[in-house]
Amino acid sequence: MLQNATSLKPKTKSQKKILFDTVNGHGFIHALSSVSMDFVLFGDQAPGCMLDVGSGTGVATVPALSTGAEVIALDMEATHLDVLRAATPAEYLPNLHTVAGRYPEALGEIDRPIGAVLISQVLGFLSGDEIRAGFAGLYELMVPGGKLFVINYTPYITLTANFVPLYEERCRRGAAWPGVVGDLRDYCDDAKLLYNLPKSLNLMDPTVLTREALEAGFEVEYSSFLGGGQVPERFQLDGREWACVVAVKP
Repeated sequence: MLQNATSLKPKTKSQKKILFDTVNGHGFIHALSSVSMDFVLFGDQAPGCMLDVGSGTGVATVPALSTGAEVIALDMEATHLDVLRAATPAEYLPNLHTVAGRYPEALGEIDRPIGAVLISQVLGFLSGDEIRAGFAGLYELMVPGGKLFVINYTPYITLTANFVPLYEERCRRGAAWPGVVGDLRDYCDDAKLLYNLPKSLNLMDPTVLTREALEAGFEVEYSSFLGGGQVPERFQLDGREWACVVAVKP
């Protein structure tokens, strides 16, 4: 039975703050954001298979399956995918496909036409060249009318609050990737914030995400900052903690 939109809404404010550790030191598995929910609710109209990049243990994958969609869960950590398969209700398993590999290289293993893509909190671990290669690869895989949903952390979080002046100066100078932080420990010494994160991150704002989507050939439906209760409390700073873009392949 398909769940309705009401049953798929994000949980309460306190639940949305819960983080689960990835097992490979690449951040956290977040609860559904508003953009992730838009991806899920697009499931019953997606013109091809849905792709959840950096699926983790299936926070968005399982709800997307519940709409009746066919979903590919792509994650670099096979353990996450094992947990996902074990947690997926039996009636959804025929529509679940898993790919263990690193994005964007693992896109070469996908042989189905794609109608929707979610990339939640993944791009921050990639270089600019990898982000561009990934967007170009997704554009080739997607069918016309397919949608791209992207969420990424910005510099406006507690972890990198001391980096913001340099970031804004880079923006004024027109740097292509102004949010690249070479060593997080240069800007933060709080172990609770640095926990389970790599040395460096590529943080970005809606302008950068919009630019990359357009350069790949997508038409942007909207882009914005996101903040407030859907952001984990430990990272909340000023309401601009996340950036998002939603775009369509014409």
